[in-house]
Amino acid sequence: MSDLVTKNHKKHLVWILTVRGFGSEINNLIYAINYAKQNNLSIGVISTYWNFRYNEGLNDYFKIEEYKDPKISKLLFLYKGFINPLTYAFRKNRFSELTKQALELFIGKSKEKNIFKENLLSYSFKRMKKLLGVESELMFEVFDDIRLFNFHQRNLDREAFILQMNEILLDFWKFNTETSQAIEDKKQKLNLESLVNYAVFHIRRGDKVAAATMEDRPYEVEEYVEKLSVLNPSIKTIFLMTDDYKVFLELKEKFPNYQIHTLSDPISTGHDQDTFNKSSPESKRKHGIDLLTELEIARNGEIFIGSRGSNIFRLVEYFKITGCHDLSDNSNEL
Repeated sequence: MSDLVTKNHKKHLVWILTVRGFGSEINNLIYAINYAKQNNLSIGVISTYWNFRYNEGLNDYFKIEEYKDPKISKLLFLYKGFINPLTYAFRKNRFSELTKQALELFIGKSKEKNIFKENLLSYSFKRMKKLLGVESELMFEVFDDIRLFNFHQRNLDREAFILQMNEILLDFWKFNTETSQAIEDKKQKLNLESLVNYAVFHIRRGDKVAAATMEDRPYEVEEYVEKLSVLNPSIKTIFLMTDDYKVFLELKEKFPNYQIHTLSDPISTGHDQDTFNKSSPESKRKHGIDLLTELEIARNGEIFIGSRGSNIFRLVEYFKITGCHDLSDNSNEL
């Protein structure tokens, strides 16, 4: 499915990659492909505004045929500053009448002001879409429907759902020649190509576990080693995925009997998505190749330990199917 398009269907869905984290964008893409398959839709992908793009988009890294429609391109160009907010603008349970929204606006409540702005944005987007003659459904309009659809499928049968995601992911996950070579060069340079019988720890210290957001709690390095000791005490080689180099130093200091590898940059102090989104194309490419290398190592490890609250955890789980262990006991995240 290298072109991400299934032909000969009546309705068409266009998925647009935006400025979320890498794991979130890829997971949402495969959820969209699953939704399209199950609902007899064709699907195309546009990655012109993807934050990991350093030149063209997804095909900077993968063998992908980008979906092209000049009408949609014009629509997105007109709304490029609102591509991410548009996803929220189309959420359910909003006021149904613009007149009512305008009246509520004058009450002065910030929540109602936000609802008014979001509905005004979605209304103007729909009008422009109609004027341009765009007939495809765009991801902004069905984002919540797609999430809900996959959430229900996952809850009905988690094992079957993960197998479905695995099939879609493997069909999509085909590197171009340049990316494959860059990943192999990275492994060889750091002597990682010969790793065997190893566990992978995914430890976050950036914006997702910051006190201001607390999307997840910080996990201590001892929790990971303790979990590994229970699962397989014979494994003494660890590959560490982290956004903070201090975690690597802490692991080495506290557990000198383990051989620990990482691609973490010595200057890294925690991932911040807004900062990354503003980085140079060269920086994005380096970060992209590093992350893809980490994911290739993670999917081939004996054991993966992290938090299901992370999109990266769920992405690795869709690769591995088994062998992923959640420190958070979080069964609700999609």
